[in-house]
Amino acid sequence: MKASVEYALILLMGCFMMIVLMQFSGVIATIHRGNQYLDYLLHITDNYDGDLLLVAKHNRTQNICRDCEYQHIALDDRYEVEVRFPITLPSLRYKSSVKIYGLTHRFK
Repeated sequence: MKASVEYALILLMGCFMMIVLMQFSGVIATIHRGNQYLDYLLHITDNYDGDLLLVAKHNRTQNICRDCEYQHIALDDRYEVEVRFPITLPSLRYKSSVKIYGLTHRFK
């Protein structure tokens, strides 16, 4: 009887840990998509020489990250791009937002 209770507890804890680990792999994939989206925005901002209307127009057709939001912050001769995206772990009831930043090349 005692062994069956121990095995049941180990099974329940093992299943919970497997679920959390699978959700962590989803978090890693979300962070990767956010970084890829930031690189994409930096590239098209550099490609269009800082024309933000063309960047916004081109950004509507992207399929990299639909949950991501971005903002261009003007500096002296370049832009700082801020990307925000949500991180969730449903089994732990954890919700957060992550911000990452990048700088474009200097514009002439």
